[in-house]
Amino acid sequence: MELVLENVSKSFKDKEAVKNIQLTLGKGIHALLGSNGSGKTTLLRMIVGVLKGQGSISFDDIELNQEYDCYASHIGYMPQHFGYYPHYTVKEFLEYMAIVKGLSKEFSEQKIIELTKALHLEDKLNKKMKTLSGGMLRRVGIIQSLLNEPDILILDEPTAGLDPKERIVFRNFIATLSQNTIVILSTHIVSDIESIADDIMIMKEGEIIMHDCYGELLKIIENKVWSITLDREEAKGFLNNPHVVKSHHHKDGVDIRIVSDKKPHPKAKCIEPDLDDLYLYYFAGEDHHEEVD
Repeated sequence: MELVLENVSKSFKDKEAVKNIQLTLGKGIHALLGSNGSGKTTLLRMIVGVLKGQGSISFDDIELNQEYDCYASHIGYMPQHFGYYPHYTVKEFLEYMAIVKGLSKEFSEQKIIELTKALHLEDKLNKKMKTLSGGMLRRVGIIQSLLNEPDILILDEPTAGLDPKERIVFRNFIATLSQNTIVILSTHIVSDIESIADDIMIMKEGEIIMHDCYGELLKIIENKVWSITLDREEAKGFLNNPHVVKSHHHKDGVDIRIVSDKKPHPKAKCIEPDLDDLYLYYFAGEDHHEEVD
């Protein structure tokens, strides 16, 4: 089971959003990590077939552009923003999506029960979609993407709007699919993927700049992550640095975690890196660091 992308590119007017992507993905959870605007959603929409571009996309020798219906039958997709009928109940919406996917009534009824139970929505089946919280709507979106038992599951920012407990339920559930499914999970939230991804693709300005497992990627920033404790006045000079991962203010001063190729301060101590550090190393200035008071 393989999803293969060869020379995949996409331009909008004079902007090249996706640049010559070459990928071969098998079963497992493949995280696509990048800042907003890096090209993640465009690439996923091309894999699904919603957007056309240059290059070739195929699943087990089924070419998207030549055998779209066959190819699409293997796909499950939850877009970042999915449409729904607000006056439908959850059950009615999922039944409608099952019809769109060409599923039998008997099969879809069983899957709806199974999936709503797995994602803790079985007591919401008769609630109208418009009454659901943002987190519940995301879970319904995940369920509709799984109704046809897809071989390729595409999830674009799936945990947006989920609270911490819902994120844990989601991660545990997705982990159970990895043995039989090619899962591509796009996010800019590092904690969503560091515990469940088999490998991580880092996308920047339309290109996959790195693709490896968690441990190998962290080797790139070994001896480049530092911890410093400074008094509040001296810390002011550091806190505007875009390479500061996080800071913690306390009565004795400020603890600062920073990514730097060179020792940033005489008091700095080298520490073990994590995925947050790697992300900031490549996307400094595009997202703010975490500050804890």
